[in-house]
Amino acid sequence: MFPLFIFRFRSRYDVRRFIRRLALCGSDSMVRLVVFISRRFSPDTRGIGMRNVLLIAGVLLSLSALDTHARQRPLSPEEKSALQKIQIVSIDTLALTERGAVESSDIRRVVTDRIRDLGYTVSTDKQQPSDIVVKVKCEERKTWLGPTRLGGDADSLHAPSRVWKGPACQITYYFPESPDSPSPWRREVRTPFADAMRAAQEHHVSDSGAYAMQALAQELRQDPFPLLLAAEWRHVHRLIAALNRPNIPPARQRLVLQLLGDIPDPQALATLEKALKVPELAPTAAIALGQHGAAAIRPLVTLLEHTDSSALKKAAVAGLGIIGTHHEDPMLFEVLKNTLQHSPTPIDVTIEVVNALGKLGDERAISLLQELNRRAWTDPSRSPEMQRLREALSWSLWQLIPEAHTAE
Repeated sequence: MFPLFIFRFRSRYDVRRFIRRLALCGSDSMVRLVVFISRRFSPDTRGIGMRNVLLIAGVLLSLSALDTHARQRPLSPEEKSALQKIQIVSIDTLALTERGAVESSDIRRVVTDRIRDLGYTVSTDKQQPSDIVVKVKCEERKTWLGPTRLGGDADSLHAPSRVWKGPACQITYYFPESPDSPSPWRREVRTPFADAMRAAQEHHVSDSGAYAMQALAQELRQDPFPLLLAAEWRHVHRLIAALNRPNIPPARQRLVLQLLGDIPDPQALATLEKALKVPELAPTAAIALGQHGAAAIRPLVTLLEHTDSSALKKAAVAGLGIIGTHHEDPMLFEVLKNTLQHSPTPIDVTIEVVNALGKLGDERAISLLQELNRRAWTDPSRSPEMQRLREALSWSLWQLIPEAHTAE
């Protein structure tokens, strides 16, 4: 079935958001044009109207010609259910140098230890059944990666880089019963150096392949790939356990919070709300909460109204802006308006509020932004902060009224 999206286009931002939503559909759905509900289409969209309908129709027609393999293969309901139940993991490693395949026991040992750290059981016997197989392919000189039938490196934040030609490990996973159908999920771990031979010579090592494998093993000891796998498999309880470990570095805690923001789960939401009470984690948690939609509005508003920290206010506003991108709630505009009119408001918070108002698409923000825009452009200040405010105002006004674009 073709998914039906009902939008009321009030700005160019709404039109672009609509196209992005359509791009998430499989190409088999693109053969049908979307049905627009005329009663939901606003006639006074200030120049957005019929020409954008024609534009979207053209985009849909062009997308319908794309090969179906250009999109990632969606997981079946059975596969999604199986991922959530993963406990026993097998490790499949391969180490390749310029001289050919070499022993990969060090790589296997590191990956095994890292996976076990998250509470998984790692199977060391190939004859023993496992729930999933994590494949790690390490190369002294990475094989060139072109476009694949499951999508390119723009499909995932942690996907491999096509331009890297130095030592690298490619990490993916597959179900034991389908080894020829690996997941489109990828993680690439690279060494600090791009030329293994030159790096080995600088350290007076004759075997560049062994030097590259040793360096890759060291990178695997530090890389957060186990956390990324747990997030891919939606194992919220393991991420929460990792977050609560003693002596976990703050940077790693912030990564876990970001990953929890991408998982729609009540436990993830509760953990992020709890993290708002930790000063060094609160900004990251606030932005991550924005990914949870309307359920996160109340805790973010509470944080915004009761904190005196400029960084926390800025993060809370950013989270509310993310929510406003996908959810229409009149409360959001009132909260942002009150924050903007609160005196004095730090300029970095003002910039974030302006950006959030542009994302909301609420026409009530036009007069507010126009007044602030007039004051910003008549202010003689040439500071970088004032320039960023002017750019934010120009962008937000452009989302609401395209003819208001004022940036030079």
